[in-house]
Amino acid sequence: MCEDLIHGRKIHGAKKSAIKEDTELIRGVYLNGFTDDISECLKLRSSIYETEYGEIAGRDEKDRDAVHVLLYDSNDRPIAAVRLLFGMDGDFEFGYLCVVPDARNEGNADFVMHLIFDKAAVSGAKKLYTTEINHHKEYFDRYGFEEADGRLVLDLVRYYREHSCHHDS
Repeated sequence: MCEDLIHGRKIHGAKKSAIKEDTELIRGVYLNGFTDDISECLKLRSSIYETEYGEIAGRDEKDRDAVHVLLYDSNDRPIAAVRLLFGMDGDFEFGYLCVVPDARNEGNADFVMHLIFDKAAVSGAKKLYTTEINHHKEYFDRYGFEEADGRLVLDLVRYYREHSCHHDS
């Protein structure tokens, strides 16, 4: 199930006419928790959650049933990850969104979020939620997540009806 997605991102300060020099390719990969090696996702998640939140975030029983997104920079270094769990009722859960500190504020978390939005939508999700309400609430507000029952919830159908995605190219 390993599926590569490429995203071209302009490097800040580069000239518009220099197409090859001003574009950094970021690669996103969907990994099946049952069949693919998710060790890089787990290593990234564990490192960031333990360092920044003081939480142990190792492998758990949900990892096997999840789709994991792993983002690589242009040097093939893992820089971001998130886990997506499919719900039979149309409510899909995601968690453990993490981006290495030196790759933040460059659109990497946004790229990862759009990858899970797209994967969830094509898989039949109506709503997307996270229980990690204490970690990134302000960040999720920009997408229209709303707090309900101790979770942050996004009406994915409404999101796609009201938004169009325009990644930098």
